[in-house]
Amino acid sequence: DDLEQPLQQINEGVAIEWHVDQAGSRSEDQISQRIETYLHEDRTRGFQLNEPPLQRVGLFELGDGKYRFIWSFHHIICDGWSSTQIIQELVAEYHALNHGKTIFERQERPFRDFVAWINEQDRSIARAFWTEELSGATGPTPLPTYHVDPQRQGYGKLSLPLSAEFTASLNAAARARRLTVNTIIQGAWALLLHFYSGEEEIIFGSTVSGRPPFFEDAQTMVGLFINTLPIRIEIEQDRPFSKWLATLLEKQILIRDFETSSLVDIQEWSEFQPGVPLFDSIVVFENVPTGHTGPDIPAEIAIDQVEYHEQSNFPISIIALPEEQLTLVAFYEKTAV
Repeated sequence: DDLEQPLQQINEGVAIEWHVDQAGSRSEDQISQRIETYLHEDRTRGFQLNEPPLQRVGLFELGDGKYRFIWSFHHIICDGWSSTQIIQELVAEYHALNHGKTIFERQERPFRDFVAWINEQDRSIARAFWTEELSGATGPTPLPTYHVDPQRQGYGKLSLPLSAEFTASLNAAARARRLTVNTIIQGAWALLLHFYSGEEEIIFGSTVSGRPPFFEDAQTMVGLFINTLPIRIEIEQDRPFSKWLATLLEKQILIRDFETSSLVDIQEWSEFQPGVPLFDSIVVFENVPTGHTGPDIPAEIAIDQVEYHEQSNFPISIIALPEEQLTLVAFYEKTAV
């Protein structure tokens, strides 16, 4: 608490909390109820940053050799790409150990190398970019609050699975116009914020991978690489929609050169007053492996029905899951939107 800046401490040999629940003679409904109770209590419990480890595991026996595996962790220790990699390595190591082998034959590059690399970067160019990018902006785009019930507490979740036909059409439209589906989704969110707020300039957060292609081993390292950066876009109703989206795509590409900029620094470089958030909503395009059974998963283990539940410090998070059927998921604070 007395440090000038926060530091992440790596503890060796810390035991992970396991909750194992055997099916016994319980019915399917009873097992489902116990799982739901565990999930509710687990999400309510959360994590304390000064109480390691920032993860815990629940394992529920379902019967017939099937289990529900629940892994809860704080985002500060790893991102979505890393979590999928960890699951794949866990299953692969389980398979290897059954045959008297191991997949861990060498030390992987530690995350601290990436942290050291970031601290060595010249921030003057990033400062100039973000100062200009946010020039004149002093507050986040407001969210609609006229239906909010102040008595509601906690987080809510809404899912919108789109049909395979619509998803295919969306992908084809993006390719035909040299856009990305991510750009189209961000553009749609910007228009929605414009509709509800009435503002012509929209600011929301965009989550980026944070794994620079020129940093060796970035794709295989485990840690918190993702970053969320402000996207500021002007609504141009008189301009063709595809051309406006092309401008948004150009902005996304430009920001990649500064995707390791911290929000703390960006806030300091902007005209926002201390304590005023840069944005109240974020858009996440989960372009990572889902962890389903695939070529890296041994045949004796099948992984399916993978679900994610996220809680962030932003009032609303829009998550796009780009599989054969694109699914849009909204996580939101019930007291905020």
